[in-house]
Amino acid sequence: MHGRQIRDRFARISRDRHRDRFCRSLAPRCAFILGHGRSGTTILTEVINAHPRAFLTTEANFHFPKSDNNFREHYNKQHVFFNNQISKSTYAPSFGSSDGHVWWKWLEQASKHFLLNGR
Repeated sequence: MHGRQIRDRFARISRDRHRDRFCRSLAPRCAFILGHGRSGTTILTEVINAHPRAFLTTEANFHFPKSDNNFREHYNKQHVFFNNQISKSTYAPSFGSSDGHVWWKWLEQASKHFLLNGR
């Protein structure tokens, strides 16, 4: 990626002030579990999700643009395709009327119900 492309991408990201404010406010209560395949990230997520005030997703791919632009629907379809058992970490529940369309809005709604959020 060239410098101009990087600058343009960051300019698009910073245009949405509400999203930026929300993401910054959530940062102290956010957790991201990263690791190579078969390294224990799923079991660690399940252990953390055993707490009633924690909600971590798996394979959420927040950073990928979605063609259908409905994060919740895309996330749930993805886990059905993977044949994953429905659990707290493989199902994105609805928290309101239009909360699932954009990933950060869905995460914002989740943060109203859970103390720890993330991926």
